[in-house]
Amino acid sequence: MIEVPSEYAPYLRIGTCSWKYESWCGLYYDEGRTYRADEYLRDYARHLNTVEVDQWFWSLFPGGLRMPDPKVVQQYADSVPDDFVFTMKAPNAITLTHFYAKQPDHEVEFAGRPNIYFLDV
Repeated sequence: MIEVPSEYAPYLRIGTCSWKYESWCGLYYDEGRTYRADEYLRDYARHLNTVEVDQWFWSLFPGGLRMPDPKVVQQYADSVPDDFVFTMKAPNAITLTHFYAKQPDHEVEFAGRPNIYFLDV
């Protein structure tokens, strides 16, 4: 694991945004091993002690929100040591005042419309 000088360790963690990078094989992941999508995090946590989860940022869709699946959240928690820290990028479903102006053709009627979930608990 990357070591932070002891005087900074209570205040500083080192990690990245996400952990599923096949190009890290031979660095953080075993070279020549075929990983399933749910196996990368466990090996990542052998080297780094925090990660940003940004996959749930993209949660505002016409017709409703898409929130994290509790089973996936539990799987992440089970893949890392107890002192590992996850940082969540706030979902756009609660941070955007309006739907994006550019929408696929089949959802163009949502372009620019107010987001009824903005800052909703």
